[in-house]
Amino acid sequence: CATALGLNAQHPGARAQQQEQVMGSAAAAMRSFNSSEPGESNARVCPTELEHYRAVLTKYARRWLRNVADAEDAVQDTLTAALASTTGFSGRSSASTWLHGILKHKIVDTYRRQAREPVCDIPPDDELQDETNALFTPDGHWRHTPTPWGDPEAALDRRDFHQVLEGCLACLPPNCARAFKMREMMGLEVGEICDVLGITPDNCHVMLHRARMKLRLLLEQRWFAAQR
Repeated sequence: CATALGLNAQHPGARAQQQEQVMGSAAAAMRSFNSSEPGESNARVCPTELEHYRAVLTKYARRWLRNVADAEDAVQDTLTAALASTTGFSGRSSASTWLHGILKHKIVDTYRRQAREPVCDIPPDDELQDETNALFTPDGHWRHTPTPWGDPEAALDRRDFHQVLEGCLACLPPNCARAFKMREMMGLEVGEICDVLGITPDNCHVMLHRARMKLRLLLEQRWFAAQR
């Protein structure tokens, strides 16, 4: 995670190569954390049982969507879709896994809609770009060598770390946060993210880079500095 967040001074070429590894460990842990579900048998789900999953699905949706109403709408759409296709549930996976899979698609649909809505009172992209550029010298080295994070992998097992990470994500411009979540936590390909957000691959890579650099700064301030 420390390596992934770019804690070592590096040449621009090396830094570009490393960008694909940024937040890799944290992303894997977040995917596991965000998909955690109660154990259950692979029994066929009944329509009357679907409502029992609303609370756990809403909790999951809130990890991805900033707005409570959007999360609730995504869950309602999930249950409606599940009700319409209950007879197609084969039981090869748990009902919870099946419903979470539907919800993931509904969350991406919400991102697609949100990306096309006008948004006010958010940090402009050039402000985030200035913050990122200020971290490096013209030849691509760190302007100030970041403080070592000790054993950042240990933080990934702590629930309070994930709460801090979610708070840091909320500080990013909406589309930067959506791009980061889809790429690093959902595992979507760049082409899929571009389709959802209506952006080009170049724009997507720029968003991801800025999001990773901003998250590195915020996690240093809000988590690792406090752990020393």
